[in-house]
Amino acid sequence: VAGTLWIEISASFLILVPIKKVQKFAAVVGILLQVVILLSGNYNFFNLLTIVLYLTLFGDTLYQKKKAKPSRGERLEVSPLIAKSGRIGAAYQFLN
Repeated sequence: VAGTLWIEISASFLILVPIKKVQKFAAVVGILLQVVILLSGNYNFFNLLTIVLYLTLFGDTLYQKKKAKPSRGERLEVSPLIAKSGRIGAAYQFLN
């Protein structure tokens, strides 16, 4: 019990550190603890909610796919929003 409380308290404070690697470490530790509690007890719903909260520390990097860098002859795609705004939009329309 004391170990569980120590991990929960330390992981909670590590979330507040403004270094992304420390926050991700705290999320991994917290998720592992919640999974162990899930497997040993009947607090499933609250553990799942806590895991979802920890997953937010990973940000978009957890959900985005890595885009390959374009090769030399390949043309870069410009989003329509950027294409219609400012100098980039004028150059984009001029070249097309």
